[in-house]
Amino acid sequence: MTTKEFANMFGMSVNAMCEYTGFSRDGLNEIVQGRSTKPGAKKDMACRKLISQSKYIVDEEMRAARKRHHEREAAVLKRF
Repeated sequence: MTTKEFANMFGMSVNAMCEYTGFSRDGLNEIVQGRSTKPGAKKDMACRKLISQSKYIVDEEMRAARKRHHEREAAVLKRF
């Protein structure tokens, strides 16, 4: 997976992902490519932030899916 693909999973550009995680483009790329083996507080914090962001994205997607479901349901009930 490229760094761009990884950032896009979170609805961000690579630059936005760098700002969000606090890593440089090179540092983020090393992590995404699995070449960064150093543990550290900065990586732990970035990991927690990204997991939190992922949960937020899921909640937003679920809200949107429920809204579409209710709209479809209302359309069916209105016509039948």
